[in-house]
Amino acid sequence: MVAKCANPSCSIPFLRMGHGKLFRYLPKRSSVDLSDPRPGSTIFFWLCDKCSSTATLKFDSTGAATLEALLEPSTTYMSFTYL
Repeated sequence: MVAKCANPSCSIPFLRMGHGKLFRYLPKRSSVDLSDPRPGSTIFFWLCDKCSSTATLKFDSTGAATLEALLEPSTTYMSFTYL
């Protein structure tokens, strides 16, 4: 469940689809914690309109999300990235 913008310096709450940018991360089987009762569960991250116009999320092999600045700010707000 997504509660707020994935940008640590932003506190905008996630209220509904259609605003900002939703990211879906599906962990590889080998990177899943074996104690997790739902291995392979999809993890969602969300950036609000303001943050998604200037940044994106990148994922490493462990599933850690990193906020990265866009080279050219976007004016497209409703888009989905499937990783």
